[in-house]
Amino acid sequence: MRKFNDRAHPLHFLGIFGILVVLPNLAVWGEILTVPKDYATIQAAMNEADSGDTIQVQAGAYAGPVRLKSGVCLQGVVPGSVVLYSDTFSQAVLSAVDCEAGTIANLTLRHEDEAGASSDTQKKSSSPLLKLKHSAVQVRNCYMVNGRQNGIEASDGDRSQLFNCTCLYNGENGLVVQGAETHTQVSECSFNANANHGILGADGATLQLDGCVVSGNLHTGIVVEGEDTSAQVRDTRIYRNRDEGVLIQDSASACIEDSHSMRNGECGLKAKDENTHALFFNNISEFNGLDGIVSAEAANTDTIQNTIHNNTRRGILYYKKCPGLIQDNICTENVQGAYKSAQWRLLSRWKVISVNKMVSMASLLGKPPT
Repeated sequence: MRKFNDRAHPLHFLGIFGILVVLPNLAVWGEILTVPKDYATIQAAMNEADSGDTIQVQAGAYAGPVRLKSGVCLQGVVPGSVVLYSDTFSQAVLSAVDCEAGTIANLTLRHEDEAGASSDTQKKSSSPLLKLKHSAVQVRNCYMVNGRQNGIEASDGDRSQLFNCTCLYNGENGLVVQGAETHTQVSECSFNANANHGILGADGATLQLDGCVVSGNLHTGIVVEGEDTSAQVRDTRIYRNRDEGVLIQDSASACIEDSHSMRNGECGLKAKDENTHALFFNNISEFNGLDGIVSAEAANTDTIQNTIHNNTRRGILYYKKCPGLIQDNICTENVQGAYKSAQWRLLSRWKVISVNKMVSMASLLGKPPT
């Protein structure tokens, strides 16, 4: 009989540690549950799913609401082909609550009119289309459209990530991130034509935006407000919002960099209120209805290496005792010039070019020139 050679056995090269690592990984693939082939509704499939399973939804329209289970992947076959809707406005169409992991992909979420209810009643009683609460899920390639209130709400320490999603025509804000320890990362998403703000960060939340588009919202594009609320916005296009492109206020802090704010109804970039801290770095602010960049009411604002031109009023406006730096900016063709300080009143009406070198703003007077 041939003697077994343990040195030739494949598991010899893995050892006990290798066995412990490899074998559990066999289970992470889980099962694939198909709707409507295996289950008539998405929630029925969710009720049977375990962590690691995938619920694959075929093209069509499906009634909600649905609550995601931790660790489950819920995905439509193709982006835009699967609609999840609800006429029950007191609950989110789709919610992830206390989910340590999970994925939501390729879905369109929307509200349908609730029979017999007025539009005001529907709006007051509405929940968001997508609710993320104390979870850490990934949301990819999804559309939040025609929500009665907010498109997406993240709260209560949520740490989810959004990739390539769109919030469009919602009755309030496109995205709301709120609450201490809530940290939302948003990449390559669009927030367009919402009835209030495109994005609102508040109540101590942290918001990171990278490569997004925020446009056509009926008030401000991006609002960051409240003590301990912070935001970092990079490589983002902010345009044609009715009020400001970006507004930082009420003791919040934010860094806006490498972004483009244009053709907004009021200011391109604005910080206001005492204890508010803002850094505007390497942005373009142009063709806005009022000023390019504004610091107001004792906000601490650094404005560095920006290009600010063709705004209806001033390029840069600091007033009411705002500390901070204006450094290495280029201001051109702003109708009322580039206002920096009482000492340097550049009020030429056309083609004002100002390349500034480390100017302290601590000595500003209280009222800007008119």
